[in-house]
Amino acid sequence: MSKRHRDEKPLRNPKEVRRLEQRALRHRVGQTLHESDDVEGVVFDEIRTERRGVKTGMTDRVRHWKLKSWKRRSAVQAQRNATLAAIIHAD
Repeated sequence: MSKRHRDEKPLRNPKEVRRLEQRALRHRVGQTLHESDDVEGVVFDEIRTERRGVKTGMTDRVRHWKLKSWKRRSAVQAQRNATLAAIIHAD
């Protein structure tokens, strides 16, 4: 590979980025409140975020309809409904 690929930083996990951003925001708010004498008059700066190059969407989500437990779900429901129907019609 060429040298240009060595300088690229790997993309961070979106959950990790969000967690770090929120921690930094809480830290800034706490410091601002601690340093100010008039707590009621404090105006906070705009939230700075690091969202460049972060992929979003369903790439990290677990697709529930592809799980074995989800596939068994319909069979379990059908069996339960059949049992309930047999109990109701037996009376």
